[in-house]
Amino acid sequence: TPPGRGILGNDQVDVLGPDDPRLRNGLGVTLAQPAMHSLREIARTVGLTNVDWGGGYRSPGEQASLYANKPGVAAPPGSSYHQEGLAIDLASALQNARVQQALQQAGWNQFSPSGEPWHWSYGVTG
Repeated sequence: TPPGRGILGNDQVDVLGPDDPRLRNGLGVTLAQPAMHSLREIARTVGLTNVDWGGGYRSPGEQASLYANKPGVAAPPGSSYHQEGLAIDLASALQNARVQQALQQAGWNQFSPSGEPWHWSYGVTG
């Protein structure tokens, strides 16, 4: 089970640059190393290792642009777990009970299941 907030040694969102050595690529997504390890285990468990899982890490510029275009949906720059590599927006094909159960069991949280059923964060509690 992953720790609560502060998985990368902090109490707030730690905005990572695109070349940060803590980021890893795989399954069609970029995530912080602990989140990527977890997602790879989930992919093996549910038998979906050759699938693009969706969107993960966002650079500061990407988050700022998304927030400017979707201010009621996207978090302000500097406050999104996507910028820390600890959030994923699941591809629509993976938004099902089997994948959701595996994510929950592995320490992923869905903060707004009715508003954003695709958004999951790893190892964070709020």
